[in-house]
Amino acid sequence: MTKVSVIIPVYNAEKYLRECLNSVVKQTLNDIEIICIDDGSTDNSPQILKEYASKDDRFVIIEQQNQGAGAARNKGLEIARGEFVFFMDSDDFYYDKNVLKKLYNGAKDKEVMICGGSSVELRERKKTKPRKTGFRFGKNSVVDFNDYQFIYGYWRFIYNLKFLKENNLNFPNYRRFEDPIFFLKAMHKAQKFYAIKDTVYVYRIIPRAKEYLTPIITDLVHGMKDVLDYAQQNKLDKVYEDLKNSILTDYSLRFQYIEIDEKDCFNYLFDIPTLSDEQLDNINEYFDKNVLIAKVQGREYLSYLFKNIEDYKSRTRQADMLLIWGWKMYKGPSKIMKYAIDKNVPLVRVEDGFLRSADTSCNTKVNKKYTQGVSFTFTNDVFHFDAMQSSYMERQINNPEFKITEDERIRVRKAINYIVENHLTKYNHQPIYTPSIGREGVSKILVVDQSYGDSSISRGLADDDTFKEMLDAAIKENPNADIIVKTHPDALAPGSKRALGYYSTLEPHDNIYVLREPINPISLLQYVDKVYVCTTQLGFEALLCGKEVHTFGMPFYAGWGLTIDKQKCKRRTVKRTLEELFYIIYIKNTHYVDPENKCICSIERAMEYLIELRDEYKNNPIPPVKEKKAISLTKKIFSITDQNNHKIIMILGIKIKLKKTE
Repeated sequence: MTKVSVIIPVYNAEKYLRECLNSVVKQTLNDIEIICIDDGSTDNSPQILKEYASKDDRFVIIEQQNQGAGAARNKGLEIARGEFVFFMDSDDFYYDKNVLKKLYNGAKDKEVMICGGSSVELRERKKTKPRKTGFRFGKNSVVDFNDYQFIYGYWRFIYNLKFLKENNLNFPNYRRFEDPIFFLKAMHKAQKFYAIKDTVYVYRIIPRAKEYLTPIITDLVHGMKDVLDYAQQNKLDKVYEDLKNSILTDYSLRFQYIEIDEKDCFNYLFDIPTLSDEQLDNINEYFDKNVLIAKVQGREYLSYLFKNIEDYKSRTRQADMLLIWGWKMYKGPSKIMKYAIDKNVPLVRVEDGFLRSADTSCNTKVNKKYTQGVSFTFTNDVFHFDAMQSSYMERQINNPEFKITEDERIRVRKAINYIVENHLTKYNHQPIYTPSIGREGVSKILVVDQSYGDSSISRGLADDDTFKEMLDAAIKENPNADIIVKTHPDALAPGSKRALGYYSTLEPHDNIYVLREPINPISLLQYVDKVYVCTTQLGFEALLCGKEVHTFGMPFYAGWGLTIDKQKCKRRTVKRTLEELFYIIYIKNTHYVDPENKCICSIERAMEYLIELRDEYKNNPIPPVKEKKAISLTKKIFSITDQNNHKIIMILGIKIKLKKTE
C-alpha cells in the first residue's frame, strides 16, 4: 500500500528541481509515490522530470497547460493513491531523509488526520535559518487548532487523503494565496494535529518580480477575502486579526490602485467605514470635531479647517473622523485604516484643490509657505481623477436634480473672469508673459505633457500609448498649424525627482515645437487656439479661457458635453454648462483656507491671497533651476537681453519674448 503521495507542481524550476527531487527520492519511507505536475514549463523542467521517471517507477508525471500551482495540486489529488499526501514546491526540499517517515509514523501513532513539523528558510547565497514562531514547534504534542490559529506553511504537513476528499478540501484556482484557505479549512475540519518539533522542510525564498502584477494582486486579494470570511464565520478571531494586521501593514503598497468588484482592495476586504455622500456634502459639521490624520504636508493649513485635528501618532483623544492624504499607502495611513475598522470611525481621503499655492510641493528649496496648499477636496471613495469608478465629485456632477441659481451663476462668472484676468492656476509661480512661438499668423495647437506615471493618467483610462495617439491626432487634425508641446512644471522644480514626462525625449522638427521654459498656464492658453490633453487640470483651465479642448484620457471635466472626447464614460449622462461644472468643482466640492488670518475662507478670498502670495514670491530670490539630464536636449538653450530690458529666449527654434508684467 502506498503510504504517502508527494505532490509537486513544477513550473520553470530547472534551477532547483534536482535538489527538490533528490530530497524526495532519498526518503527512508519507501512506500511513496511522487506525482509531478508539469504546469506548462518552457524551460528544461520537463526533461528533468522524464529523466527521474525513467530511473524510478515511483514517479508519475502529468503535463498540463499553465493553470497555476493550485490547479496542479488539485490534479495531483485526483490521482493520488497514498494514505496521506504531502504537498511540495519544486524549489524547496526536505530537511533530511527521514522527514516522511517521522510524519507518517506520527500521524498513525496519534491517530490524527494531519501531522507536521518545523521549517527553516533559505535565501540565495545564505545559510538556512529558523522561520518565525508559527513555523516552529517547541515540542512533540497534539495541538488544538483553536489554540494554534496559524494559516501559513501548509507544506510542512501530511494530510489524510480520505479526510481531504470526504470534506471536499482542495485549492482554489488562484495564482497567489491559494494555500492559506486550504490549510485553514483542513485544520479547522480536523480540529487537531500532531506537531513534531524536528525541522522537516526547507523553504526557499526567491524574489518574484511579478508579485505586483494586477492579476497576481487580484488573486492574492481573493485568497485573503476567502480566509477573512471563513475566519469570521467560524469565530477564528486570531486568524482574522493577524491577517487584517498583515494586510494593513505589509501589503498596503501592493494594493494601491487595484479594484475588485468596483471597490479598492481595502474596502473589498474590510468594508472600511466612511461618510455617506450626504454627510460629505456637510463635512463642515466635522470642522469642530476630533479628527486624526497621518503627518503629511499641509497639515498645518488643514488645522484652519479642522479645529481639533491631531497627528495620529501623538493622538490624545478618540477620533470622530479620520483623514488619509492622497492615494499612496504607507505605514501611517494603513494604521489609520486599522483604527477606522477597529473603532468603526469614518475614514475620509483629502487631496489638494484646484487653486493651490505659489509653487509646487516638489520645490524643496523655498519656504514652505509658498508650496503649501490653501484648498482641499474630500472624498469617501476615489478621487476626482479616477474614472475607473464613480467618485464623489462625479456623482455630484451627474446628479440631474442639481441646478445653480442665477446668483450662483453670476458669482461663478465673476470668479472665472477673475481667474483668467489674474492668471490664477493650481501653481502660481511661473512667469506671466505672452510668448511668440513658431510662425506668425498660423494657428497654435497646444499638446500638454504630464509627469510620467502620475496616478491621474492610469486612473484616467490612459497610458503611454495615449500620449502618442494624442500628439499624432493633433498633427493629423491640424496639418497647417504650429504644434506646441508643453512639459509639466514639476520637471523644472528644484529638488524634484519627477523630471520625466511622456514627451521628454521629443525633438522639435518641422512645425512641432517643444516648450520647456516656465510659463503661466493661463498665459499659454490665451496664446493658443486649441488644446489637446490627456487628464491634466490644464484642460479645464482651457475651458475657462474659452478654448476648444480635446481629451484623450477621461479627466474629471470630460464627458459632460463641454469637451471633444476620444473616450466615453457611460456613467456620465448629464450635460453641464461651464458655470455648473465650475460651481461643483471649485466651490461646492472645494474648501479654502486663509493662512494669513488662519481661518476658513471663500474662494474669492483664497484667490486674493494667492495673488498676494505670488507677488511676494516674485520679489524673493528663487534658487536657479538646475539642468536635468532627463529633459536635456541636443540643441543648446541660451538667452540674451536686449536694450529694452525685455528678455528674449531662443529654445529649440522657439522665440519667446517676455513682456514686463505689472
